[in-house]
Amino acid sequence: MDTIGRQVTAFVTMFMAAGLIILMYMIFEPQRQTAAANEQVHTAVERGREIFAENCIVCHGTNGQGIQGAGFPLHTDGNKAPDDDRRAFLFNTISRGRQNSNGWEPNMPAFANAEGGPFNDQQINDVITFIGCATEEEWAEVPKIVSEDLGTPIAAIPTPPNLGTPNVHFIPGVAAASPTAAAGAAAQDPGATVFQNNCITCHRISPEFASGAQVGPNLTGVGARKIPSREPIIPNQIDITTEGPAGLEKWIRNPSATRPGTGMPAFGTDKISDSDMKALTEWLAKHTTPAAAEATKSCYKTVAR
Repeated sequence: MDTIGRQVTAFVTMFMAAGLIILMYMIFEPQRQTAAANEQVHTAVERGREIFAENCIVCHGTNGQGIQGAGFPLHTDGNKAPDDDRRAFLFNTISRGRQNSNGWEPNMPAFANAEGGPFNDQQINDVITFIGCATEEEWAEVPKIVSEDLGTPIAAIPTPPNLGTPNVHFIPGVAAASPTAAAGAAAQDPGATVFQNNCITCHRISPEFASGAQVGPNLTGVGARKIPSREPIIPNQIDITTEGPAGLEKWIRNPSATRPGTGMPAFGTDKISDSDMKALTEWLAKHTTPAAAEATKSCYKTVAR
């Protein structure tokens, strides 16, 4: 009986030990996996930041704010924690290049090895991860890399090549940017048609063009807010609630007069006629319902409790 008792005791002890090991695994393994995934994101951000600093700042700015007439803003809410569709859009744009939608040079060159560019797929994905996942502190490191590691004073960063030169050629295989929004929405109001023809390559607005691009700010509710609305807030914001369509026209016609260096291009009468501008701004001013609040997006995972 003593031998059997000892065997039973040993079995129970082993069983309890195995259960404890399994329990500890269930508790700590999700934390380990989450930490490993977050470390992969952080490493990709660091690699992408170096590539961005070396290759992208001339057209997109050291803080991703964009260069008017050259490169779109990239440090935007629309690019934050990109989903699969957004990653695919950014990957294709970086890989294949893009025609500048303002009809002037420079065009976005193709950067993929397969297109004759300098980057492999991993490097392109690292740049996308940096654009979409970097914290404000990590974005702030880009000017330091440029000035300290690369030895280029910020004031000496060159002007984008051929900036402001009319296009005389097209990048082979790259289609010019074209709007793709619901024609039915545009048919409801002349202003919506103007928006469709000129604005959805950068902006979305609900409910008519909720699937518009996210390069620029979401304009849903623009009729009830101040512009520009992105940080840093400037003292001479245009209050659309009081200035109405006239305030919108002031911004659209010459945005750099309100915010110097903005990535928003100017739309003179050669691009939008006075009658079309009137239709557009009156239509925009009707949009006073703000966009629904979106949950804070992050590429980094947390352990479910």
